[in-house]
Amino acid sequence: MKLTVLLAAIAIASFGALIFGPEYFVRYRIGGLPILNAITAIGLCTASAAAIRLSPGGSILQALSVAALVASILWLPLSIGLAGNLRLNFSGVRGDTWIWMNFFTFPIVLITFAWALLRSALVHVTSRRKRL
Repeated sequence: MKLTVLLAAIAIASFGALIFGPEYFVRYRIGGLPILNAITAIGLCTASAAAIRLSPGGSILQALSVAALVASILWLPLSIGLAGNLRLNFSGVRGDTWIWMNFFTFPIVLITFAWALLRSALVHVTSRRKRL
């Protein structure tokens, strides 16, 4: 359970940095790669991994969470491949493809993460009520 909490905390912190820190993080690069993109990849992967750990085995949620993890792992390498550079500058058809990739990747990750967190909280609350 500690690992799941750690994964969820890293995901939330990464998404917080993505939402509230773009101006600060845009200046920094890791070998040419904008640090915000690395933080985004970490957030996607940790959110998906947390969703898998919170999902009941064999459930639809777990299957979707695994699909989200695969999409998360592939997000940064595919982004670099589509851009053709580490700075992730997109144009033309490749830029359009990248937008569509994000259109599917981010929602599946965020929905499975939120679903798993909500399900876990509901299970926790109902099991507490049963003990009382």
